[in-house]
Amino acid sequence: MAVYKDMVMCDLRHLNDLEAIKQIEEISDIVTLILPSDAEPEIMGAFASVPKNDIVQVLYLGKNVKLITINGISNITKNSYGDEEIYLIINGIAVIASIAENNKITFNINGIAIINKKQVTSGVKLGSINGITIETEFDDYKFYSNAITVDKDMLEYIAPYTAIIAGNKIDISADVTIEMLKEKSIKFIAGNKIICRKEIMGYIKATATVGNKVITKEEYELENQEDFEDDDE
Repeated sequence: MAVYKDMVMCDLRHLNDLEAIKQIEEISDIVTLILPSDAEPEIMGAFASVPKNDIVQVLYLGKNVKLITINGISNITKNSYGDEEIYLIINGIAVIASIAENNKITFNINGIAIINKKQVTSGVKLGSINGITIETEFDDYKFYSNAITVDKDMLEYIAPYTAIIAGNKIDISADVTIEMLKEKSIKFIAGNKIICRKEIMGYIKATATVGNKVITKEEYELENQEDFEDDDE
């Protein structure tokens, strides 16, 4: 008897022997279980009869679909993949900058997907979303896995219509004005927080995308002070 357990991913699409499937005693404690979507009815029925416990998600994919998993930070462009059928699992943050009009990619997003509507005109096929998708427009982008401080000097060298993306937080320095941001049409996207001075907070709230909140530097420092005091206790 066969047992499949304690696995991040369990791909059983290769099993096409009825008796071998009937010998599976249990499938349990699996994050992603992948079963064939194009098998014969008796094969599908045999898989359905196997006892399953603690499966986070079950995917049904064709046997010829190429499965790709990307962990962390990913940048997807029209040149990333060919014309084969792909199921792309992204664990983390994905910037979908551009995709070919005839693409055959299905995205499974566990985290954040940022879609550039200016280049992605054919639509994005989403198989599953455990997180959020953000649709925006930009000509270029700068990505920082954790945090970035944006100041006047940095903005002078950034091209107009650039997205500044941080996995955690963006700290906008006091020397950055609304006029500078409007002139460059900067798009801020932060997975957690954006920190800025009160005078530009309204503009940031109206134009940015943030996973948690936009706060002033004073509020941020107060939060950090309280966290530090709690740790001391």
